[in-house]
Amino acid sequence: MTELTRVVPEYGIRQVYNGTGGTLSLGTFVKLKTAPTYKNEIEAATATTDAVLGVLMADLTTANYGDCQITGRAIVLALGVVAVGARVTPAAGGTGTVAAATNTCVGVAVTIGAAAEYMEVELTGPGGAAMPT
Repeated sequence: MTELTRVVPEYGIRQVYNGTGGTLSLGTFVKLKTAPTYKNEIEAATATTDAVLGVLMADLTTANYGDCQITGRAIVLALGVVAVGARVTPAAGGTGTVAAATNTCVGVAVTIGAAAEYMEVELTGPGGAAMPT
């Protein structure tokens, strides 16, 4: 396969703050903390119903600001096998997996995903959309 491509519109990046106490990795889906201490404070989106803000564009160590891609084609860490064209939802550790009914759809896989490997996902934008039942 060819090298992964990231496409980011000029309005597609937000600065976020990691106050989790640990490093959040490149390709991790993140959401805004419900009780933040800092503006735009995030944590990993780990539930299939999370309102996802976007995807981290690089590893982000604790107590630092970094870039979060909210729209365009992003590089996402896959939890398991994800087929091209599959709707993607957040999963354990902020990884991406195949969305099922009632899950939040945060994008569509553009390349094949495999466990602990990166894939390209065309993002739907902040919040995602609930899958129909």
